[in-house]
Amino acid sequence: MKTALVVIALLIPSILSAQDITQMDLRLTNDSTEFYRIVTEISNTNPQDASGFVNRGIAYYHLRNYDQALSDFNKAIELDPAYSDAYMERGIYYMEVKIDSLLSVSDYNKAIELDPQNASAYYNRGVLFGNYGRYDLAIPEYKKSTDLKSDYAPAFYNLGTDYLTTGNYKESVSSLSKAIDLEPGFFSAYINRALSYLYLDDLASALKDADKAVSLRPQDPEAYNTRSTVYSSLGEYDKSMTDINHALKIAPNDPNYYHNRASLSNNLGHSIEAMLDIEMALKLDPEFAEAYLDKARSEYTSGKKVESISDFSNAIKFAEDNKTLHDALCDRAITLAEMKRYKEALADADKAVELKYNEADAFHTRSSVHQKMNNYKSAIADISKAIELNPDDAYLYASRGGIYFKMEEYDNAIKDWMNAKKLNPQMSDDMNKNIRIAEDKK
Repeated sequence: MKTALVVIALLIPSILSAQDITQMDLRLTNDSTEFYRIVTEISNTNPQDASGFVNRGIAYYHLRNYDQALSDFNKAIELDPAYSDAYMERGIYYMEVKIDSLLSVSDYNKAIELDPQNASAYYNRGVLFGNYGRYDLAIPEYKKSTDLKSDYAPAFYNLGTDYLTTGNYKESVSSLSKAIDLEPGFFSAYINRALSYLYLDDLASALKDADKAVSLRPQDPEAYNTRSTVYSSLGEYDKSMTDINHALKIAPNDPNYYHNRASLSNNLGHSIEAMLDIEMALKLDPEFAEAYLDKARSEYTSGKKVESISDFSNAIKFAEDNKTLHDALCDRAITLAEMKRYKEALADADKAVELKYNEADAFHTRSSVHQKMNNYKSAIADISKAIELNPDDAYLYASRGGIYFKMEEYDNAIKDWMNAKKLNPQMSDDMNKNIRIAEDKK
């Protein structure tokens, strides 16, 4: 099986919710009841002032009196149908309480129509799109909100987090850095920037951010989980195990931490302990896609291909991010092809290509399926596309050379193997051996 780099999956903290961004900041008071008293006095003083009803509606919202909050937002709109913030606040209610995306987006659209400079409305519409996994729509909303409000730290944070989710790690670091510059104690921004640095293979910066997260919140398990991830990537497995155990001590019922400890145990060759932790993670969360993926890979390695197909399928069913879905589709495609279930394998590979998450890897996977089907021309077309997307990957050239060899196109095979060893000198012995065999065949 084409295996992925083993990295402990880090749970990305949730996007900041729309209710964190309100017209009047409840952080001005530590008591929502007191805030309610103040704004009620203001609204009673001028009962025709729409802003008073919006502010009281916000107070009701934070007191969880949602019906009265909606009533106040409606009253504000009745008093001033051109009041942008009233529509925005009601949009939050529809998004987070009524869970009606159509009503919510309608109110956000109206808020923006009335006030195209309303940065919070763009922000909240971005949250709505992100809630449905439409990061392609959410990202432009956050960009617009930061264009309108350059000190909007939560918008930079959400923008950076969506970039992280979609695999745009450099952009993620840039946006999260802006959030941190604006709010130096922004814990979640350090967590997500550490993960972005990790994917960029900047382990020193990742560790620095993880250490900062621990110092900011020494009782937060996610800080230790993040640092455990970084230590694992650094090969410092003892430190990694200490941190993940500390995270589990703080949060013993978090399935993510059991899953991460399982990944670490696999790195250490402790397969039994790893499987026990995976089973515990799935017991705590029966829809944990990443845990099913690791379980399937373990089953594949031990020769249990039928069982692995079932767990790859569960990973695909429950996947909430493109990376997990991509990995599960590619791995199931290769497994199915090895079982000579070619039609199903090719369907999975096609879906991976259509996903456009890691296109080079997806084309490589489909090339491998075609190769097992002896469809060498199609295999060459796909592996060539992968090389076009990732021209510095020596293994892709080595793979294409192998296909050319099977097609008896020895000159092309030799050319690819020469490129492979040039890109990765550690492959020289194997490539030189292949080249000698091809020369003899000519």
